[in-house]
Amino acid sequence: MTVIDVVAEAAGLDHARAEVAAGAILGAIRLSAPKGAFDPIVRAIPDAQRIILSAGTVIGGGRTGEIVALVSELRTNAGVLKLAGQLGRAGVTPAQVGQAAKAVIHYVAEREGEESLRPLLDDMPGFRELVQ
Repeated sequence: MTVIDVVAEAAGLDHARAEVAAGAILGAIRLSAPKGAFDPIVRAIPDAQRIILSAGTVIGGGRTGEIVALVSELRTNAGVLKLAGQLGRAGVTPAQVGQAAKAVIHYVAEREGEESLRPLLDDMPGFRELVQ
């Protein structure tokens, strides 16, 4: 199963919305994470950049997934709420955002080990709270 399949199943989303959710979450993580903390995600999800970019065309008005992430600072609860709001415009409920985020983290942890995610989660308490 791909990360998109896992997100779709966990959050009850169709494939298109699961890709948007995963891409926005991955983009926000990438721009919020400390240096090197995104590396395990790239190893576990080699097409992460493509997924991020595809989410940007839906949420970011055709630019890139980074547009979403720029206003979604996942170190804070406010950033998590902004991300949920952006995904809400794409038809993803706040509950589904949490389920999708947990699915992404679980997917990476299964492939890279939970310890590989510790620097990321330690540095991003808002996101850590979302996925617990």
